Amino acid sequence: MIGKIRKSQEEMVGFVLIIVIVAIIGVIFLALSIKKPSSQLSSSELNSFLYSSLKYTSSCYNIEPLSFRELVTACQENKQCDDETRACDTLNRTATELIEGAFVITQDSKYKGYSLRISKNNETLLNLKKEAKGNIVAGEVPIYGLGGNSYIRLELYY
Repeated sequence: MIGKIRKSQEEMVGFVLIIVIVAIIGVIFLALSIKKPSSQLSSSELNSFLYSSLKYTSSCYNIEPLSFRELVTACQENKQCDDETRACDTLNRTATELIEGAFVITQDSKYKGYSLRISKNNETLLNLKKEAKGNIVAGEVPIYGLGGNSYIRLELYY
């Protein structure tokens, strides 16, 4: 009788061990399936950022502050701001501030670098780069009112 009880206790311990092992494996699979993918921006989110940037009010004044889009036009026409700075210098500074203010760009962050190009009829008006290498996510939007085939393209490197 004691041998029968001992055998059934061993079977119960084995059954409990199997259930514990299956539960641990299930928790591991659940954790892997729930884990968030890396949150890279999509190109549509980058396009939204670019459209918003074109409406950003710059520090360049010509009677009233110029939007980023108007600043691009002023740079193309080699104009100056009321404070005697060149519109192109202000465009360069404003573009850098917008990108680096919106995205953390360092070797230790998600984004390692960027490339911004503003063009009209395949002529580059502004080309900014910072550590431009690796995989990219890109957005490109037209710049209406500048004339011709004008666009702004931003590439983020990760």
